[in-house]
Amino acid sequence: MNMFMSDIKYFYNDLVEAIQSPGIWWRFAWLDIRLQYRRTFLGPFWLTLSFLMSGIALSIVYSQLLGIDDEVFFAYLLGGLSIWAFLSAAVMEGCGTFYSMAGMILERRLPLTVYALRLVSRNFITFCHNLIAVVLVFIYFKVALTPWTLLVIPGLLVLQLNALWFSILFGIISTRYRDLQQLVTVLMTLTFFVTPIFWRKEMLGTRGIIADVNPFYHMIEIVRSPMLGHQPALTSWMVVLGITAVGMIVTFVVGSKYLRRLAYWL
Repeated sequence: MNMFMSDIKYFYNDLVEAIQSPGIWWRFAWLDIRLQYRRTFLGPFWLTLSFLMSGIALSIVYSQLLGIDDEVFFAYLLGGLSIWAFLSAAVMEGCGTFYSMAGMILERRLPLTVYALRLVSRNFITFCHNLIAVVLVFIYFKVALTPWTLLVIPGLLVLQLNALWFSILFGIISTRYRDLQQLVTVLMTLTFFVTPIFWRKEMLGTRGIIADVNPFYHMIEIVRSPMLGHQPALTSWMVVLGITAVGMIVTFVVGSKYLRRLAYWL
């Protein structure tokens, strides 16, 4: 019992210390972005340009394939794609949260969860650059703002909480079992095609349950619907909040038990 309580205290203190050190993880996140685009003319705004061009190409192709003649479809697609990019990066890159930073972890005394916060912050910065393209498209197609649009803010906060536990939980497990990252990459690729990003849930007709049981659909909807000025479904909020609560509890249990051992697995 004493050992268990000691593990819980270790993980809790590590997380609190990390959260209270934004100067470390936020600065590292910005440094990651800057180094990636060092000596380029547009710098990080290449993220915005490449995302916008990809969105245009995909919207043209899929609108023809699906027979959709709707200007709002472009906004719908780009909004969903920006949120998916953030979530998928949190999951897939989250697997390497710790072992990709092995050298720094072994050389420096920093709270281990700092590396998870660094990853979430870096992906959020990327999301914000992509959001510029989304806003430009919304302005061009005159997507109306409504009071529901304000729900984008709590929606993004909840998604960041999920991205954080993704990074910590998958990061710990992947440090011990490296095959997890390969498995997650395969599963996320499959999930991408069965998540309503390029198509609408209504197109499934009686098979809409395919979307209903997909947690990523609900995570996207609590942000995309307000982006488009619509009220997000209460079901989506309930599902996401449930996933957030369960994920954080599981992460706390796993983190308390195994965070101390990370250095031995690197």
